Amino acid sequence: MRIKIPSESHDLSPRFYTKPNLLDSAILFYTARGLPKILREGGCGDWVLDPERAREQRYAIVIQNCGPIKSGDNWGKTTQSHGEAFLVGRISDVVPAKDSGRYRVLFDKCAIIEMQNMWPVGLQNPVLYSSLSDREINLASLNFNITLNGGIYE
Repeated sequence: MRIKIPSESHDLSPRFYTKPNLLDSAILFYTARGLPKILREGGCGDWVLDPERAREQRYAIVIQNCGPIKSGDNWGKTTQSHGEAFLVGRISDVVPAKDSGRYRVLFDKCAIIEMQNMWPVGLQNPVLYSSLSDREINLASLNFNITLNGGIYE
């Protein structure tokens, strides 16, 4: 069953959610962390999520949340425009974060992407389960040329 997720009025391509298949299953993360910080940390976190369900996903799509950034308060060091998907990470592990009840999703390989308006308008939860194909990302076209090793960018 497909459920239409609202998109911005100027974006005419419909975005759908379906239960992901095993080949391109993905978690979308809406984060204030920028690319250098994610690469330095080796993944994305700290999220309230079901670690078993997260481990079933193969990829993470990282989308920039510029929020309302107050003057001088850019703790995540945002690097992209608001709502832009900028990274696809191949999930290597899901580990507990320092904060109780939160988890960090680690990547072993990453591909840089540039796709505007990728976060569904009105969605409040910063974690969304989907798939690469449902987000109109072609797995075969991705260049996983960034290797991460335990949080160290190589």
